[in-house]
Amino acid sequence: MNIPSEATDRQKPLKRQLSSSLKYLFLSQIMSAKQALLITSIFLLSLCLEGVAAQRSSKIIRAKRNVVLKGFYFVSVVESEDISSVIKELTDKERNGSFPPGFKMEIHGNASEVAHGFFARFSEVALNEITKNDKVESIFEDHIMKGGSALPSPGEEATNVTTSAAANSSTPFTRIVTTWGLDRLDQDSIRYDHHYTTPCGLTGKGVDVYVLDSGIFYEHKEFQGRASSPGCDPIDQIFNTSKNGADFTGHGTHVAGTVGGKKFGVAPGVNLFSVRVLDTQNSGSANSLVLGAECVVKSVERRKRPSIVNLSIYGDKNLLVKRALDTLMRKGITVIGIAGNSKTKPKNSCKVGPGSIQGIITASASTKSDEPLMYSNAGTCVDLYAPGAEILSASTNCKNCRSTRQGSSMAAPHVTGAVALLLEKCPTMKPWRVKYILRSQMTKENKLNFSRMPRIYQSMTPNLLLHTSSLQCDLEC
Repeated sequence: MNIPSEATDRQKPLKRQLSSSLKYLFLSQIMSAKQALLITSIFLLSLCLEGVAAQRSSKIIRAKRNVVLKGFYFVSVVESEDISSVIKELTDKERNGSFPPGFKMEIHGNASEVAHGFFARFSEVALNEITKNDKVESIFEDHIMKGGSALPSPGEEATNVTTSAAANSSTPFTRIVTTWGLDRLDQDSIRYDHHYTTPCGLTGKGVDVYVLDSGIFYEHKEFQGRASSPGCDPIDQIFNTSKNGADFTGHGTHVAGTVGGKKFGVAPGVNLFSVRVLDTQNSGSANSLVLGAECVVKSVERRKRPSIVNLSIYGDKNLLVKRALDTLMRKGITVIGIAGNSKTKPKNSCKVGPGSIQGIITASASTKSDEPLMYSNAGTCVDLYAPGAEILSASTNCKNCRSTRQGSSMAAPHVTGAVALLLEKCPTMKPWRVKYILRSQMTKENKLNFSRMPRIYQSMTPNLLLHTSSLQCDLEC
């Protein structure tokens, strides 16, 4: 008979203990694996939810806080979807109470084809709900746009420069002029003779210029009945008013006078259309600018004439505005913009919209002494300089009044007038070709003194000054 030894007796509980420990370890590993799987699943789900939330959040393109128009948005609809159907779907759901409490939505105006979407005012709840719609590509927060600086000349009071009548003209092609800006356009150097001669006898006749600005004083004698409304007013659409493109600040009238006024205009034969995108405070928005582009497209399609848009306004760069203006240029409409202005010294024009958009012809302002206007922006996004300091043009004070203003806002209409002359000669010329001919054949190189310009911009800013008389009459269109 085998008698268990003391060692054997001690081994039995040890084996049982070891077996229990192994079972516990095995079970604990199983439980840990399950817990790990559960935790991993929860983590992945949270990442997924965060991804969805981030995707929805990324649909919202926010404006800078200092220029935002809170609660106002443009909803960009997926290209393959019908805009009106999306609007109807949302309004039907709101009417049926399908959205959560706090959902408030106001649709502003009609669908916009140039940017493929619509304008609306949303509550935060509504904004969150709209981002969930798969037919919505992106939502742009609206922001302020401003008319370029157009101030009374230094040392002059506005009341002192808005009461005199315009000077008489001589012939339709060579005119006696009282504004140095026109005089400079046909001079090889700073030798002002108080005459302005348009090249090749051109006046811009048959060309339509759309002034996207504060409006136009239609009754001013400068316009000779050539200024009118194209049948739409973006500010009227937004605020439900009926001003029909009338000017309440004088900015747009001054610009229009430089483009095509009888005595102050570069192209005194153009048709001028007021597309009011700035309100009575000389402020507009991305919303009003896109509505303005929509207005231009519809008008051009009806009239079927060579067309130009003058944009003497600026603000933050905006993808929505870029889409709208790209549409204009694709449809053969030449767009003239401004480099913008700063308070004391020039800044980078490429950081300002919409003049920095590729394809737009961007003007900065020069002075009577052939220097850049010190606070007019510079840089690679400037295409050329044009007179923009102490420019005399039409005023809203009376039917024969004039005023002096300055800034890159005043440079752009000189360029617009020059383009109108070119398009009279070559009415089917595409915007890219217009830009090339303007810079290569209607400018003078190295005429401006850049010595007072900050060094960082001296080498990167084109030294080109608008010169209409350089246009060759035998130009092949």
